[in-house]
Amino acid sequence: CQLNSVIYCRSTLVVAAATMLALRIYFGVLLVCLLATLFVVCHSIHFVGGMLGTSQRDRETYCVRFGANAIYVFLCLMPWIKVKSIDGKPLDFDALSGPKAPFIVMNHSSFLDFFVFTGYLPASFIAKTHLRTMIKDKLFSIPLYGSVVGRLCGSFPVYFRSNKEGDFKVDKEKQAAVAAKIKTHVESHGALAICPEGQITRDPPNLQAFRRGSFAVPIQHEMPIYGMTMHGCYDVWPHSYEIGGLPGTVTISFDYLMTPKAGDDPADVASTCQKKMELCMANIVEKVEQKKIL
Repeated sequence: CQLNSVIYCRSTLVVAAATMLALRIYFGVLLVCLLATLFVVCHSIHFVGGMLGTSQRDRETYCVRFGANAIYVFLCLMPWIKVKSIDGKPLDFDALSGPKAPFIVMNHSSFLDFFVFTGYLPASFIAKTHLRTMIKDKLFSIPLYGSVVGRLCGSFPVYFRSNKEGDFKVDKEKQAAVAAKIKTHVESHGALAICPEGQITRDPPNLQAFRRGSFAVPIQHEMPIYGMTMHGCYDVWPHSYEIGGLPGTVTISFDYLMTPKAGDDPADVASTCQKKMELCMANIVEKVEQKKIL
């Protein structure tokens, strides 16, 4: 009997491991197909749009809109990965239609964060505000991803002086040129999105300290700040895995955080936004744990 139990347990573990591997392989294949599709379509958008005289900004926005829809389909093709709001209802993005384009921050616990964030934003909002992201310049060099998400979608690079973890000092000379472009973008009703933690947290779902430099732009332009809090991305794509795809549920909430005034202290704004997002995360964790008990 003991021998049979051991054999059964080992067989179960082998089947479970094989299943997880198969899911990750499927995820990886879909991811490559997604990025390859985006690469071809976005290059086509820029080529055809350039021939027709479409502005670079509009071409980049078409790429972002197509990318958001493609990512949504990508996530839907994996039914073992569920994405839902904290209350089970559609996220309320109505407030984003205000007179000023918003500044959106998201927590960073996994490589999956970007895909969930982009896939669940309304296309109408992307089109109206020409949403752009601010990402580490090193990401621009990643094959397929860097070309599409970085250059073709008009993302703004952040030039960190070092790749050392926790070192967020930027190359001021390079960043000054980017800052001028960001200023032009925001002044023409352009929205921005960023991960203010600067790196993937090693202790999810806890948030890392928000970098105060991340909030210089919304302070200068008095942009309303919203937060997308995501819980569970790290279960689907753990930081230690090169490819994700594990079964899991990602729970998200979208909340207004604050509207800073010109001259506000960046450290105070960063702290306020972090505390409010930590409360959002605590609320999500509480509801997730309640459902586990039930």
